Amino acid sequence: MLHAPQRGLSGSGVDQSRIHSLLPAATRFCTHCGSLLVRRVPLDDTRLRLVCTRCEHVHYENPRILVSCFVTWGQDVLLCRRALQPGYGLWAPPAGYLEEGESLEQAAARETLEETGVVVDPHRLALHGVSTLTALGQVYVSFRTQVALRGCAPGREALDAGYFDAPSVPWGLLTYPQIETDLRVFLNELATGQFGVHLNSVP
Repeated sequence: MLHAPQRGLSGSGVDQSRIHSLLPAATRFCTHCGSLLVRRVPLDDTRLRLVCTRCEHVHYENPRILVSCFVTWGQDVLLCRRALQPGYGLWAPPAGYLEEGESLEQAAARETLEETGVVVDPHRLALHGVSTLTALGQVYVSFRTQVALRGCAPGREALDAGYFDAPSVPWGLLTYPQIETDLRVFLNELATGQFGVHLNSVP
């Protein structure tokens, strides 16, 4: 195997001080020894990685996993109005990051409860879609389920929550274009009762 040349703080053709200033605080220093991290290609690798300038530990950056849940009551879908950035004041299905030790279904149920006060059974969630958001380094997994009662109450991460049929969805106030696309697909399926599992990649 060809080895990529070692590139240190000097002679690499890369302004490492500028790269360092752009890194989030949590990724500027080595978690093993506390020294500065730089981006270079380690031995036996072909990609730029965050590498410690002292102990050479490689800090891999992998996509994060988010989950969301389309919760329905009849022909209405549950949405919440975000109280946090990004997307403050905008609407979306309950969603958030997968936590350590959780299954995807458990995370979706937890986020639904935290943001809308609605309890859903993680064992009764059906997979609806998997999207790879390449530019953001995220994988988005959505589920669907239905509830027998319409009640909801916004949690500390939501300004409001409620159930909407297709015409009453605040289409111009959704968090992201991909949310609108996914929501339109889901509501069309909800109207027909014919659901699929959707795989897509967003550059």
